Amino acid sequence: MTDGTAWLAEPQSIAYGGYSAVIAPDLESESLARRISETARVPYRPRPIGELTGRQVQDLLEGLYGEVREGIALHHGELDEWSYVIKYGGWQGEFGSAGRPVDRGGLQVFHLSFGAGCPVF
Repeated sequence: MTDGTAWLAEPQSIAYGGYSAVIAPDLESESLARRISETARVPYRPRPIGELTGRQVQDLLEGLYGEVREGIALHHGELDEWSYVIKYGGWQGEFGSAGRPVDRGGLQVFHLSFGAGCPVF
């Protein structure tokens, strides 16, 4: 279990190519992850992989796909009234404006990114 989102500041949490954090108030994290998945070039259905650290997510992606950037993982959770989703792996080329927008229905969405060439929605 993480201590809120403080783990994002730790150097070992930064995956290949940086990371992308999407936060939104008053929405369950699973719903936010589903909305983000719908913006991929090829829509994905999120599936739980348990409580993993950033390094463990990278190891899982390497084990499944050979390289971190060949797969995508969404780490999601909630902190008070805020939900968050952290994108790992090859997310830079996958997520964008395809599909339905994340902020549909008047939802306030904030996108924070660290790394070069990060898409913003």
